[in-house]
Amino acid sequence: GIQITHQALAGNVATVDVSFSGATCQRNAPTVGVTPLSQTGAPGARLAYTVSVRNNNTTACGSSGFNLAQALPAGFTGTLSATSLTLGAGASGSASWQVSSPSSAAEATYTLTASATEAAVANGASQHASYVVYRDSVAPSLAITSPAAGATLSGSSATLAASASDASGITAVEFLVDGALLVRDTSAPYSAKWNLRKVAKGTHTIAVRATDAYGNVATQSINVTRN
Repeated sequence: GIQITHQALAGNVATVDVSFSGATCQRNAPTVGVTPLSQTGAPGARLAYTVSVRNNNTTACGSSGFNLAQALPAGFTGTLSATSLTLGAGASGSASWQVSSPSSAAEATYTLTASATEAAVANGASQHASYVVYRDSVAPSLAITSPAAGATLSGSSATLAASASDASGITAVEFLVDGALLVRDTSAPYSAKWNLRKVAKGTHTIAVRATDAYGNVATQSINVTRN
């Protein structure tokens, strides 16, 4: 913080300028980030983002408070876990950001905006993110893999199995016998044990129902004979 500048030299005498300078505070706009930058959800879905803020002021400024704000499309709602962050110079902080679309939202890409403004001055910055509303209307792919259609069953029990897949993900596969729910399986491989001890001899209907993350349903059924 001490600067010596030569000014003149006369004989054995040198003239210099001595100046004392301390660190100065320079305030800069913060850096704002949002992760992820884009997400897809069904109408009405609540999606989670993270808003990060970096204090770009010089160290002489000390700690600063930054007010967080959001700008959303009409009908959208959002909640920030914190409305302000106090950060030292060069430090970063973050807040979670939950955003929901209206249940009536049309399929489209919507822009969300998160911003941070230093409370003491007008320095501020913002970052955009995308909320893609997608309506999946395609039913899952479903097949009963065991038993085979028309099979004759004997013994004390039988294993029912099915395969199901969907681009949006399967939430549940239900096994029904003669219209009554036997098992609801929520993870692959999908199967159920059928106790045959109390099952009357004759023909019975096995139905399997798969539901995807958007509520689309696929159903398959077969007839089997209890020996």
